[in-house]
Amino acid sequence: MANGRLKVFFLRLYTVLAGLSVVLGVLALIGIASGILPRILTTSSMEPSIVKNSLVLVDTGYEWSKLEEGDAIAFRVGSTEVLHRITDITDEGL
Repeated sequence: MANGRLKVFFLRLYTVLAGLSVVLGVLALIGIASGILPRILTTSSMEPSIVKNSLVLVDTGYEWSKLEEGDAIAFRVGSTEVLHRITDITDEGL
């Protein structure tokens, strides 16, 4: 009797986890299609606000003209992707 209940419990748990995986996958595809890309922060340069190895979402469609001091931005330096906070905006740029 207990064995049957345990089997039903694990079957329901599996169904919930499988459904959740599908929903998360669809949400990830929607995000990627709209220009929001997941990245892993591999340095501690943003601590304590964002800790090393955190998942960050980068909006690739954000308008540069709307950036302000204090915003975090991601950019490439060679093959390395860098995440920094804007500290000053000058006539020459960020």
